[in-house]
Amino acid sequence: MDDIYFSDRKNRNKNKINSKDRFSNEAMKASSSRLRDENLSDPDFVVRIPESKKPDIKSRTPKGRPVEMRESGSKSGGRVPEYIPKGTEVYSNAPRNRMPSGTPVSNRTNKPAHGVEKPVSAKKNGMGPNAPRNGKKNVKSKKKSISAGKVAGIIFAVLVLMLGGLFAYGYSVLGKISYDTKLVDENKYISENKLATSADVRNILFIGSDARGDVSGQRSDTMMLFSIDKMHKKLKLTSFLRDSYVCIPSNGYYNKLNASFSFGGVQLAIDTLEYNFKVKIDDYILVDFDSFVKFIDLMGGLTVEGVTKAEARYLRNVVKIKAKAGTNHWNGWHTLWYCRIRYLDDDFNRTARQRKVISAIVKKVTRTNPVKLLNIMGEVLPMIQTSISRNELVSLAVGAMTSYLRYDVLQHRVPATGTWTNKSVSGVGDVLYMDLDKNSELLKNFLFKADKEEKSNKK
Repeated sequence: MDDIYFSDRKNRNKNKINSKDRFSNEAMKASSSRLRDENLSDPDFVVRIPESKKPDIKSRTPKGRPVEMRESGSKSGGRVPEYIPKGTEVYSNAPRNRMPSGTPVSNRTNKPAHGVEKPVSAKKNGMGPNAPRNGKKNVKSKKKSISAGKVAGIIFAVLVLMLGGLFAYGYSVLGKISYDTKLVDENKYISENKLATSADVRNILFIGSDARGDVSGQRSDTMMLFSIDKMHKKLKLTSFLRDSYVCIPSNGYYNKLNASFSFGGVQLAIDTLEYNFKVKIDDYILVDFDSFVKFIDLMGGLTVEGVTKAEARYLRNVVKIKAKAGTNHWNGWHTLWYCRIRYLDDDFNRTARQRKVISAIVKKVTRTNPVKLLNIMGEVLPMIQTSISRNELVSLAVGAMTSYLRYDVLQHRVPATGTWTNKSVSGVGDVLYMDLDKNSELLKNFLFKADKEEKSNKK
């Protein structure tokens, strides 16, 4: 009520003060005349609005019209008290909630002062221009977002459970493998610092045999080094021809490479390769032919490309299986026969066929459902022996699914083209007599430096 003036008429007349509160306008005269006509006494106090603010005269009472009639000598001194609603806390520095100037106090509604309650906007209340007609808050979009969040959370939880279950199942499946804890990593026939190795390349020796390595008298039919080159992002397959003439370090005599497996199992086979070619072999996997056949059958057979006319004719006439030049889809047994063709040509072509089949298996695995693949491995893994621990196998499996199986596959063979000759050795038979130093150098370049495959199969 800071914009309302009070005037004490008696004091004004008494002091003869010519102030801005003189009531000389026509409206005040008319009001005084009306009061006399109605036998009403003049009020002690009157209220007027300053003329300088020029409010709309329609929204207020005439200038000088009494707001309230009071008896002379009232305790309040005749001043109209300020209206404060019951139970409302008013801060001393906060402005009061006003009605338009000149509005009678008795017409005010019981509203709290400013600063007590913060008014809520229509938009926040859901009562804006796009609000529903029933006056309820517009919570449709909020419900949608909450619903979408719940669905996303459920999907994430299901995926985590599935992956966790898949991992747990895969881990239990890997427990069926025969783990070789007796394999000695250090080669007692050659110093470790003379063996080439790299943190970015892991060399795993695959050995294929008719029987396990602990059976005396058995010779390995296949030796293939499977290398994961993370630096060049390549998978590298190196075939070691079994008739290669090498030194067997356990007795110091030269013999065919596959004889090392017969004399001392997996440990001596690894030691022999390291001793002759100066390359570190990190682990091995021993696979018998029964597990190979079963794996191909459970995978639904294998598609092998690039079969030559001579190979197809040999399989039809000698092995008595259906084959044609070009692309063939075979079961496990027929695929094994294709890998073991020996008397058609030579061991070079034989190992080339084996690498071709391994490449086809890698391609097949990348297109197989992981759950189906785990079920297949559960059937085959009991037939496999390895020096790789279960945790390491899990790591390799994860790496294979995420990256390794998308690497390019390169191929090499030992002995390499132009580094060997045929020779007949008394008591041993026909062998591949090679330059061991040259082949060691070429193998190191292929595994750790070069990324070009050996394409030629010429003698």
